Amino acid sequence: MTRTHGRAPRGQRLREAVPRNRGRVTTVLGAISLNGMVAHMTVVGGTRGEVFERFVREHLVPVLRPEQLVVWDNLGAHKQRGVREAVEAAGGHGVFLPRVPVGPSLTAGRLPSPLLAR
Repeated sequence: MTRTHGRAPRGQRLREAVPRNRGRVTTVLGAISLNGMVAHMTVVGGTRGEVFERFVREHLVPVLRPEQLVVWDNLGAHKQRGVREAVEAAGGHGVFLPRVPVGPSLTAGRLPSPLLAR
């Protein structure tokens, strides 16, 4: 974590180098069930729809049992055409989490009760 504040002699500006990301971005995709980790894949780079679909088809579908529920958030890669179809073809059910409004005035105590009941 890079500090955003520091000390300098009176009348002088503090100047320091800020480290940048070095090396490659590595993304880890995974699926967890009540029994623990059931599928995982590591890719170099970010997650695009094609990468996520490959994860679902090659790693998740082979371990998916009929009637199992697969829950995704609303990341664009999760909405790739073919992802839900692959899960449903294996007998599972794909469900997206509901969109919950975010902001400093929306703490858990202030959320509308229908959102808490889901």
